[in-house]
Amino acid sequence: MTRTSALLAVASIALLAACSGSDGQARVSGPDPVTAPSITSTPDTTQAAPEPDPTTPATTETVATTNTPTTAPAPTTTLDPIAEIEAAVSRDFAAGEQALLEAYAQPNEVQAVALLEQHHVGVVFDRVLIALFELQNRGLRVKPNPDVPQVAILVSGVKFIGTGGDRVLATTCRVDAAVVFVPGEPGDVDDVVVNDTIRRTVAENEFVLIDDIWKLSSGNEISNHVGETSCADV
Repeated sequence: MTRTSALLAVASIALLAACSGSDGQARVSGPDPVTAPSITSTPDTTQAAPEPDPTTPATTETVATTNTPTTAPAPTTTLDPIAEIEAAVSRDFAAGEQALLEAYAQPNEVQAVALLEQHHVGVVFDRVLIALFELQNRGLRVKPNPDVPQVAILVSGVKFIGTGGDRVLATTCRVDAAVVFVPGEPGDVDDVVVNDTIRRTVAENEFVLIDDIWKLSSGNEISNHVGETSCADV
């Protein structure tokens, strides 16, 4: 069993517990408290203590004391499978954006389709593949914007879809600042920029776990703004 599969199993248990309505604390009713009787009493008569025998030497009893070192309890760690799955979805979403840039930078290379397929599936894969073919047909390429970084992050926690534990929804924010250009001839002609529009899109996206990678499969757009360069205020 992979670590992701183990996390999904624990996460499913955590989700079932969260939906059960229990506060998770067992309440056990024990017996009534027992009150110990008094261990002090007053004797009926007072008796004098016996006189010491002068022929018997006094003895001093020495009791050895042992200092037992105190061992601090070992620290405990709490596994949060939901947080780890959210971190994995976030990581794979960002990796998918990087794969997109690499594929579009060299659209005619044989590994371009494999890069897209590694992080996208379903209708999203169909769309990014169509864009790749358009770049090929028009002789275009894509490169990062030197002034505005590409962004692809989660801005909400994940919500599981169904009971399989392999499909989640999350709100995402993406800043697409990549530059589409016609490559110039080396040493003779500069690149010709075709599109350098910066666009920020917020969407609710679905991710599917395939081969231990959370792949982007579909999405519904929430907002779309031209010129926004950050997701800080989303």
